[in-house]
Amino acid sequence: GVKRETMRSTQASLERMLKFAKAGLVAFVAALLLGVPAVWVWAGKAGREYSSHFEQGMASWEQLLRRSAVRVDSETLAGQARETRLFFERANAAREGSAALVMRARCLQLEGKPVEALAGFERACELDPQGLDARIELARALFTKYRDLRGTPPTKLSEQRFRFGDLPEETADQTRLRERAQGLLRGS
Repeated sequence: GVKRETMRSTQASLERMLKFAKAGLVAFVAALLLGVPAVWVWAGKAGREYSSHFEQGMASWEQLLRRSAVRVDSETLAGQARETRLFFERANAAREGSAALVMRARCLQLEGKPVEALAGFERACELDPQGLDARIELARALFTKYRDLRGTPPTKLSEQRFRFGDLPEETADQTRLRERAQGLLRGS
């Protein structure tokens, strides 16, 4: 009686659980078979697009550097930098990468947009905190901002001697900029 009924009930429960387990396993395998290739194709496509745009950007950057070796006015150089920057922006649209962000920021510097360039170097460092190019470029941009805030020392010419005067004390903001840039170069 009761013992047989309990066994049948337990057997029925186990059969239901087995059906659910099989259905779950089938769903998992289907998702794996359909999902992984889809992610792989998507990631592969993004990677190929990134690489293609990045390589085009680097070729354009090399041309820009060659042209800048000869006398080029700043407007022409800024225009060439803007055209080059578009390749790196397309690369970052495909898949954000530290190297493309650094190159985009370098272009922005040549375009005369130091605030946007600084933000680009910051983002590159966020993506790759150990990336040497990103750290060096960010430190350089911070030192440039520091220099611009500090100004140049006054000059004095007396008795045919040229001397530099003293700069005022650093402000707290200037100190923070300098120390952060130094830390980036130390790797800390």
